[in-house]
Amino acid sequence: MKKTEHLSQHSLETMVLSSEVSVGNQTTKTRVEKLKLTIADKAATVACQDKFGLKASNIAIFRKAILAGNLYNTGPIEDQGTVFSPKRWDVYFNCIAKNDG
Repeated sequence: MKKTEHLSQHSLETMVLSSEVSVGNQTTKTRVEKLKLTIADKAATVACQDKFGLKASNIAIFRKAILAGNLYNTGPIEDQGTVFSPKRWDVYFNCIAKNDG
């Protein structure tokens, strides 16, 4: 794994996987890059997710927004729209930090 970027206390890591694909009588090696996001210790993440009532789908939105570089342009989404302003992600980060994340 190689580190590709740092976002304050958050980091992105790239894991490069390779596999062989057979098409007809030819075998081709393919390279697949998978991004792994490390936010904090899993227990801290779960504790803060529960504290703010964030669903797994909202954590997925969070991860996608970090990867896209537009975290502060979105917030958790519920039936009625965005639950809180994008700046509330800072509160989420602070919660993780306070829980040894």
